[in-house]
Amino acid sequence: FGGRILGEDKTQAKYINSPQTQIYDKSRILYGLNKAKIEARQADRCLLVEGNMDVIMSYQAGVKNTAATSGTALTPSHLQLLQRYTSNLDFCFDTDQAGLTATRRGIGLALSQNFNIKIVRIDDSECKDPADYVKKFGNKWQELAQTAKPVIDFYFDKLKSELDLASVDGKKAVIGSLGPLIKRLASKVERSHWISRLAIVLKTKESGDNPIDCIKIF
Repeated sequence: FGGRILGEDKTQAKYINSPQTQIYDKSRILYGLNKAKIEARQADRCLLVEGNMDVIMSYQAGVKNTAATSGTALTPSHLQLLQRYTSNLDFCFDTDQAGLTATRRGIGLALSQNFNIKIVRIDDSECKDPADYVKKFGNKWQELAQTAKPVIDFYFDKLKSELDLASVDGKKAVIGSLGPLIKRLASKVERSHWISRLAIVLKTKESGDNPIDCIKIF
């Protein structure tokens, strides 16, 4: 039902899946969850990756609470499956643009379903996914998987390192990036916390008539 392209042919998608059928429905299947569900329940956490090989290599390196979306977007059906075992999800999708987009989309959906989300960052130019990392570093993957950072902290720190938060453009970019995630938080306490924190960091009000005071969009 699914396979991974070998070699460096960048004209093809890395993962190739059979057509959608009543038997095989990617929107309802998480690869490896049958193996990961016990570990996920015991750890009260599931590591979500993008591809089948990421699951296999992660499992071999000792991180067994790992499941994959098999190259498709995270769906409400996936989240319903995961809710049986844990409400804590760690994301480690590919670091290419498609992977980053898939991560953002999945995070927003999971936050709205009251999941607690963290991000595992692979900071190595030679490793764009967990499979690459395990191939290079082996069981050190266990250590990296434990460094997952809360999702909004992760994106906030990333933006602070890339933008000038004293500039109008920097402030707008931060709100444009974090705003949709904060709006998705199911907890009013968490939303209030982040609105206040952003207001302090960006030196603006939590509400107001000035367009720069765009924290009011929450």
